[in-house]
Amino acid sequence: MIPSSYVLAASLLVTDAGGKSPLKPIAKDGADAIAAYCSEHPIRYNVAIPGDEFCASLLVQHSFLESGWNLAAVGDGGKSHGPFQDQTLSRSPKTWAEAVSSFGRLLHRASVCETPLEMLAQGRCGEGAGRTIAFVRLAKARSIALRMRFYDFPGR
Repeated sequence: MIPSSYVLAASLLVTDAGGKSPLKPIAKDGADAIAAYCSEHPIRYNVAIPGDEFCASLLVQHSFLESGWNLAAVGDGGKSHGPFQDQTLSRSPKTWAEAVSSFGRLLHRASVCETPLEMLAQGRCGEGAGRTIAFVRLAKARSIALRMRFYDFPGR
């Protein structure tokens, strides 16, 4: 079981496309929702990293890149909502738990591809920009999870 403190600490290690880190950690309710989801639904993508740690690193990194952790974010001409820019939502989620739950369902359905984010990025499995984006984001998540193994975060 992964604690919220892990997600809060990991959120300080994320970077945007330009390599800049956030000025403050993810909101506590966001950390709580990600920790709860990842404790129940680990993502076993890398054998060197426990699934709950990889899941938390991936969700905190992905939501930062998609929205800067903005629960009310709207993008893609009004088609994408919430911190994960989820196109299955018709409105911005009211809570982080709702956002994480919806995104978790998307990840589960998209798990048919080689990478967990590939289907979400391009709508299909296979070569293309979506696979490249997925590999880059997965590498960032892996890097965060590995750095967390050496970071003495509160609650450990």
